[in-house]
Amino acid sequence: MTKTNSPTLLDRFGTMEREACGLFRERADEVHGMLLAAISGQHILFLGPPGTAKSMLLRWMCDSLGGSYFTWLLTRFTEPSEIFGPLDLDALKGGRFKRVIDGKLPTANVALLEEIFKGSSAILNTILTTLQERTFYDDGKAIRVPLIFAAGASNELPEEGEGLEALYDRFMLRYHVAYLKDRRSFTDLISAPPSGLQVAPSITLDELEQVRAEAKAIPLSLDFAEALASLRDNLAGEGVTLSDRRWVQSLSVLRAEAWLRGEAEVTPETLEVGSHIYWDKPEQSRLVRGACLQMASPQVYEATRILEAAQDALASLASSQNKETLGIQIVAQLRTLMGDLKRLGDHPRVVEIRGQVTNLQKQALSVGVGLDVSKL
Repeated sequence: MTKTNSPTLLDRFGTMEREACGLFRERADEVHGMLLAAISGQHILFLGPPGTAKSMLLRWMCDSLGGSYFTWLLTRFTEPSEIFGPLDLDALKGGRFKRVIDGKLPTANVALLEEIFKGSSAILNTILTTLQERTFYDDGKAIRVPLIFAAGASNELPEEGEGLEALYDRFMLRYHVAYLKDRRSFTDLISAPPSGLQVAPSITLDELEQVRAEAKAIPLSLDFAEALASLRDNLAGEGVTLSDRRWVQSLSVLRAEAWLRGEAEVTPETLEVGSHIYWDKPEQSRLVRGACLQMASPQVYEATRILEAAQDALASLASSQNKETLGIQIVAQLRTLMGDLKRLGDHPRVVEIRGQVTNLQKQALSVGVGLDVSKL
């Protein structure tokens, strides 16, 4: 398929993504999500416990773009001055209600708002306007903010009835972030932790604007609209109902995905990233992932089902009181699953899943059989 974007920029984005995945173990989805957010201009939400490299990921993204960064931990006692800047006392003496916004959210290119749903209603309403309109009202005047995208981080979603539905809906991309699972990832982390990471800009803000313009111009393929409508119907049949606005605004993310793939059109294959868009409650995410993958790539869908079966098998082994007996069965089961994976071909995502199942096999040999797999 003919490519319409800038090959050099596309290659540089690919290099950025590969380098970040090497630095941040088990964070490939989150890294890709931030690239999608930067290109589409949509905001991203990370759900998970503290200590999972969320702030470091956002700092890496901002530094890679050579942009300005703002981060803050919100509580119900957080004051507007902490987010939007203190009042300008000289202006106040003259009867003007103006803030000193330097270094605060209104001047940031990338922002991380930790515990986003715990702020006061007054602060969250102003944040909502900033996220939605890229506008901050200062002394009665609307100021355009240079925000590329914002990330929210939270251990939990807001409860129904708290009036935070509109804010939650502004985070188009949603990711579950967990502690490292793979033993090798953990040993790499403690051997060479990326603390104090120094990142040189890889893409300028002007180049990013060029990419965003290219992505925005990518057309939808003839079969894409039908695929998206079918996905919407399938999810509605499973009780997952989303607003028309969310479906329409998700197209900016899918266009960004097409650009990163080097495609000239948005095709059904781009719906793979819908697994991070089209769920509203965390318990829906697995169902949505399956529906999106089935629409985007039957191969990847089957491979993902195999991976989930392998993960479930290892989880049962970890919680078993009779690990030796069950371990032999699990090792055999994983061997069978790997054989099924090999019959699905060499799609890049299938190859990646084969690597994940290989790691699960090693863990099963270690936990269930007691074999030293450190040199395997």
